[in-house]
Amino acid sequence: MLLSLTRTILLLLLITACRQNKRQTALSGLQVLELYNVTDEQHGTDSAFHLVATRLEEMPDDSVSAFMITCNRLADTAIQHCKWEYAKHFLGKIISKDNIARNTDPQRWQLAVYNWAEIHYQKISAEIYNDTAALYFEKALMANPSCRALDSSSLRYANKCLGTYYNMLGDPKKALLYYSRQKQWGGPNASVKTLVSVAINSSIALREMNRIDEAIATATEGTLLPALMPEQTANVWAELSKAQLAKGMTTEAGLSARKALYILDTVKKLTGTKEEWHIRKGEALEQLALVQQQLEEYKTAITLLQEAVANYLPARKSSPISRYAGKACINTGNCFLASGQADSAGHYFHQALIHTVSGMATQRQPLPAASQLYAENTIVDALDGMAKVAMIRYEQQSNTTELAKVIECYELAFAAEKKLLPGFTYDESMLRFTRNSRLRSEKAIESCYRMYRLSNDSRWAEQAFVFSEKSKSVVLQEAIKRNIEAEGLQQDSNKVKIKLLQQQVIYFEKALAEAAEKDRPALQQRLAIADDDLLFANTTLLQHITYRNALHRADSLSVDMVRDALPGKHTALAEFFSSGDAVYVFLVNKNGLLSFIKTDSSFNHTTSSLLSFFTARDRILNEPAAYQETAYRLFQQSGLDTLDRNSINELIIIPDGLLSFVPFDALVTGISANPSPASFKYLVRQFRISGGYSASTLLKQAERKEEQNENLACFAPVFAGKERGFAPLPHTLEEVALLKEQQPDGQYYTGRDAMLSRFRQEASAAGIIHIASHASADTANGHPPSIEFADSSLQLTDIYALEVQPRLVVLSACETGIGRLDKSEGAMSLARGFYYAGAKQVITSLWQVDDKSTAALMNHFYRKGKNESYATALHEAKKQYLAEASVTYASPYFWAGFIHIGYQPPSSQKQFPWWTIALLIPAVMVVIYFRRRK
Repeated sequence: MLLSLTRTILLLLLITACRQNKRQTALSGLQVLELYNVTDEQHGTDSAFHLVATRLEEMPDDSVSAFMITCNRLADTAIQHCKWEYAKHFLGKIISKDNIARNTDPQRWQLAVYNWAEIHYQKISAEIYNDTAALYFEKALMANPSCRALDSSSLRYANKCLGTYYNMLGDPKKALLYYSRQKQWGGPNASVKTLVSVAINSSIALREMNRIDEAIATATEGTLLPALMPEQTANVWAELSKAQLAKGMTTEAGLSARKALYILDTVKKLTGTKEEWHIRKGEALEQLALVQQQLEEYKTAITLLQEAVANYLPARKSSPISRYAGKACINTGNCFLASGQADSAGHYFHQALIHTVSGMATQRQPLPAASQLYAENTIVDALDGMAKVAMIRYEQQSNTTELAKVIECYELAFAAEKKLLPGFTYDESMLRFTRNSRLRSEKAIESCYRMYRLSNDSRWAEQAFVFSEKSKSVVLQEAIKRNIEAEGLQQDSNKVKIKLLQQQVIYFEKALAEAAEKDRPALQQRLAIADDDLLFANTTLLQHITYRNALHRADSLSVDMVRDALPGKHTALAEFFSSGDAVYVFLVNKNGLLSFIKTDSSFNHTTSSLLSFFTARDRILNEPAAYQETAYRLFQQSGLDTLDRNSINELIIIPDGLLSFVPFDALVTGISANPSPASFKYLVRQFRISGGYSASTLLKQAERKEEQNENLACFAPVFAGKERGFAPLPHTLEEVALLKEQQPDGQYYTGRDAMLSRFRQEASAAGIIHIASHASADTANGHPPSIEFADSSLQLTDIYALEVQPRLVVLSACETGIGRLDKSEGAMSLARGFYYAGAKQVITSLWQVDDKSTAALMNHFYRKGKNESYATALHEAKKQYLAEASVTYASPYFWAGFIHIGYQPPSSQKQFPWWTIALLIPAVMVVIYFRRRK
């Protein structure tokens, strides 16, 4: 009785103290904990948590360690009572004191961060990608190695969760690295549970990376592990079935899926939870259904999928989200589509959205709101499915409402997909991701074109332009975005470390490809270490909150934004989008979207015909009339003939597909009676033309700070002695000599001095990089594009890892602007590599250029570049070259191959210093006055 009375009095005193705002009466950590205990005993757990949650701020500021101890204990208590929101609140208090807490008590800080991540993952969103959970799991893993707050079990769990997250996100390479670390923390005597988890999840990642044989081998190893629980055995057999089906082994896949089902159906006693059993049963049923779908047994597949959904739903616990059920509904919808039942397909695609979009648990909401979307590819797949159904209905009913719904579905799908991008670390994952986007863009633009033709409403043309940009050079745009945001981290040692590690990874990958069998294990181990270090370094960089937030910030685009960004009222932008046999053309000027054109299949034929003229140096000279006719036909078919040449004098070209290799300067605006190529009405005589990979990349480049760095670094190996087997390039010495006249303060490396190591040393500080050498696209034999130095080759993959930010890169060499054509990213060329690495503008070539004409052209270019923008300088150089060239060298083969790519800031255009005239006029007048007096 006395004890109870004493505690009651203490409670009253503590509450009184809490209500006073004086420092000397603030609660200590022990008092806060006692306050919790007393309140819990008197009024219950919820009241106790609520009271102490509002009193924590009153602890003294100089007691960080005590504050952390108190918050951790309260969080542990909340976790024991399954009060997840209170646990989040108490842990969040530690997280909010991030740097102070980390330095004061690193062990408790790491434990708090880990628990914070686990709550977000396990109790809030284990089945969907959650950026908060991923961020803090990674933060916990990157704590000081001497900090030993987490045991090996926690470290395995964190790596497993991160691997699962990045698999869901669509970044399997990153997932695979985390699964490897999960296995490492299991040690040489890792438990069967860890090994089977790694085998299953690694197989999923390998399958997503299209490394199917490795996926099958990994899953097969999992089936051979001893003492597996039934749920684990069934899971690994189901994954093996998926890998076998991806390989085309339909019979084997069916047997593996049936084995998984048999194991689950014959379980007498559950060794895991009932929830896990339901999930595994659903996965096995779904996999067998996919096998049946492959065999076109749609009715059987649909029945199995419906049963799978029925198994997934009870496993949701209290969460309204079921990614498993959503995926199964999408597969059901696809089966109904394949069997010609569009209405049933639409129902299941809609069900998929209901299962995966929180707050959309109603049949009456046809589509999610943009605010309900999050990083989840199941939502993207469901919206794509709904768009297919709406298109079928439109084609059956000619109802424009359905066609508008198609466009709305695609718009939402792109918005959801955009949320996935910031989580990607590796380009290969993003490239795979954008190839799927490209197919959506093609369908979306076609739908917009139909609406545009039916309504003559320009908003559909503008929407089509936005769809064109959604899947055009997305990876490149993300690279530019990262370069811009990282500019504020120039002194960050981790950023420098990333570049060095990227170079190491590239080196080991090359060495591994060329190594003898006996040397491969050691190289593989070194590559794995470098990959792991690179993952760690990239993750550390993403811990910069401003940098991370910038990457997650959505970029918008509209025709109005492009129009406003055009450098002058006499500038137009022409963007092309290839889709099968058709090419769409968008023309934009300061008045907005001028036209939206769809070409027919003859356009691609004309493009190919024009390109064939540049395969040999004498082809145009031998067939001038045929060339002129083809170049004029492409000018007309491209829609460029509709531009008002009296009001437009500057043209920005965003090519696509084969047009990426077209020298637009060399198109002709009319047929000349004179058969000589020197007299043709070339487009270069009408417009100053520059290029870009997309309108979005140009707008993104416009955000970059313009630095007046005129430091020139020039490299010309010459190969006078046929070093490394390359033909001599004597005219490159003339090119360098002429360049020296224009830029006497530059750094010039010729002959044996033009080594790759020297380039690496000088490139990072250069404002202008000029390389006059041999280069090759090597698209035929599968080798990456490369440019040659005296001692070695610089390959495209090497360029990606360069630490450079030049204003201009001039690639005075053959084929530097061509490479393997990626449908969404364009030509994977050396020029794109430098643009990716950080160059703001690039001068590049489209074929095997002539070194003599190149020297003359470059001389004109650098002379003009003293007072003009780089795009204008190249334009004027071509016109001057044409004016001075002989009949032979006037052929476009000799001058049209070099093109300008990139954003040219209007403010950086070098204008004539008119202010000097104001100073000179008085001086001249004085001289005249005195001469007259004499």
